Amino acid sequence: ILSNVIPYTIKGTIWYQGESNVSNYNEYQTLFSAMIDNWRETWGYDFPFYYAQLAPYPAEGTLGVREAQRKALESTETTGMAVLMDIGEEDDIHPHNKQDVGKRLARLALFNDYDAGLSPMGPILKSSDLVDSSIRIEFVHTGTQ
Repeated sequence: ILSNVIPYTIKGTIWYQGESNVSNYNEYQTLFSAMIDNWRETWGYDFPFYYAQLAPYPAEGTLGVREAQRKALESTETTGMAVLMDIGEEDDIHPHNKQDVGKRLARLALFNDYDAGLSPMGPILKSSDLVDSSIRIEFVHTGTQ
């Protein structure tokens, strides 16, 4: 299918899909990053790749996919992830609030590619450490205080 669009120049990619491979979440980061790298190699340049995090849903494996998506954000250049943890549905893996999903994805492109000056994403876990009897958690993309 990519061969039909390869001749055309693209500015970047916005990826939003319901992940049907939650059962093999342990392979997701490798496969997802490889797909992004393959597309960039096929087009011949490192275009931005922005994607929607899998929304919260109680099915087994969804937590693993979200963690793999976070790792892909760290390991794959020129990517951005729209966090959807606050707009998911309790009994539907597809959030009904598509407008906010679209706004968050657009904000990534506006911030990174069009100098719009908007905060691109919500907080993302950077590290956690056990300190005495407490856990110290550090986030990136926390905004201003």
